[in-house]
Amino acid sequence: MLSGFIPVTLGNLSSLHSLSIGSNNFSGEISNLTFSKLSSLDELYLSNSNIVFRFDLDWVPPFRLHALSFVNTNQGPNFSAWIYTQKSLQDLYLSSSGISLVDRNKFSSLIESVSDELNLSNNSIAEDISNLTLNCFFLRLDHNNFKGGLPNISSMALIVDLSYNSFSGSIPHSEVLGHLSDWKQLQFMNLGENEFSGTIPINMPQYLEVVILRANQFEGTIPPQLFNLSYLFHLNLAHNKLSDLYVDALPSDTTIELFQKGQDYMYEVRPDRRTIDLSVNSLSGKVSMELFRLVQVQTLNLSHNHFTGTIPKTIGGMKNMESLDLSNNKFCGEIPRSMSHLNFLGYLNLSCNNFNGTIPNGDSTSKF
Repeated sequence: MLSGFIPVTLGNLSSLHSLSIGSNNFSGEISNLTFSKLSSLDELYLSNSNIVFRFDLDWVPPFRLHALSFVNTNQGPNFSAWIYTQKSLQDLYLSSSGISLVDRNKFSSLIESVSDELNLSNNSIAEDISNLTLNCFFLRLDHNNFKGGLPNISSMALIVDLSYNSFSGSIPHSEVLGHLSDWKQLQFMNLGENEFSGTIPINMPQYLEVVILRANQFEGTIPPQLFNLSYLFHLNLAHNKLSDLYVDALPSDTTIELFQKGQDYMYEVRPDRRTIDLSVNSLSGKVSMELFRLVQVQTLNLSHNHFTGTIPKTIGGMKNMESLDLSNNKFCGEIPRSMSHLNFLGYLNLSCNNFNGTIPNGDSTSKF
């Protein structure tokens, strides 16, 4: 790891195409004078740095960058004015930079021009971007204060994370998500921790692997089509107002993963950990037996709903189950003996229901 001051002579490298000096212990200042002669510069990476940036408000760089990364730097609270001039950017990374103040028109024009990857996460930007068209295939605006409806997003998008904002409106009736199935390539979609309302769209992109809609105001039925997405392994619908769950017949090896309450998604794909969490909704009625035929599931959380009826005997076939939470519902009857076959069960919560009898004795259930 390098340390010390950035040499002044760096600014004389007029033929330099790529500069990457982030993630070091450099100190001191960088100003427009540092870059005034770098007319050939194409890529600039200064992330994870304690360097102080001092750019004149009216400075126009001599270069046209295609990639800029100032992740985890002391940029804020104002968005650096010179970055607005970079209209050829393919990749723009400004996450965790303390940005809260932007020039609305210039900011809008800039992010619309980014063609590949845009990451502004973990700032405090509070703009309404509902009228913008974002053309990048990797989009992270999470952990900000963006508001209003969703922007128009490219049908070629692969990853979209708009979580932890104040986006609102009804997804099925919005201009962009009314045709959600048009996102042919979408693999990751996180709209959690916003203020969305209405129902969940029936038609989802066929290649979706991760869908996170937790902590909104969604209501109505959980579309059974969600459980038929061939590539889906992570689905989080917890903390909404969903009232109905119906699962069509599924292959016995169907694998769906949902986050447990209180966990944060960190872009870590864990196909070895399959969890279903539909907790804290208004789901009622009997649970579809098909849900208890998802044999690969390791964590099942249906707590804090209004489910009734008995636990299906088919639960004994969920051989990989490690954690089961059915608490705070209206389940009744005896606990099926087949639960004694859940040999890996390490956590069991059946409290606040109307069960009678005892927990069946088995290698794992005997400790409860």
